[in-house]
Amino acid sequence: MFGSSSGGEAPRATGRIPGSGLFAAEVIGEGRHAADIAHILESATDNGDERLLDATLVIEDDDPHQSNAVAVQIEGKLVGYLPRATAQACRALFSSVAGSAKTVTCAARIRRLRGDGEPTFQVQLDLPLSGK
Repeated sequence: MFGSSSGGEAPRATGRIPGSGLFAAEVIGEGRHAADIAHILESATDNGDERLLDATLVIEDDDPHQSNAVAVQIEGKLVGYLPRATAQACRALFSSVAGSAKTVTCAARIRRLRGDGEPTFQVQLDLPLSGK
């Protein structure tokens, strides 16, 4: 969608952003990564329609489409990006948790949404961002 983050091994995170348990931060661009998200859900041994796990957030300063881009990776796969406003607010959390590091982790929830036709996916992050 935006930058050059690709699948494969996730960058090593240097800190963790604690959340509130609300999973209110939405991820955008999941549709472009539906096959990888479906694979992540299918690898779960519990309910195949929802999974809680860790996400790695990666600052992408060189993204040509969004100057404050933050990519979201789960199990080494790019699953989307934070929306612009959320990415900007989240960057402040990076410095408080990991100093000048470009990666942190947080809790994530993936849901398979069923309706007519192909299922779609929703990825939400547990970030302490008010109003996001």
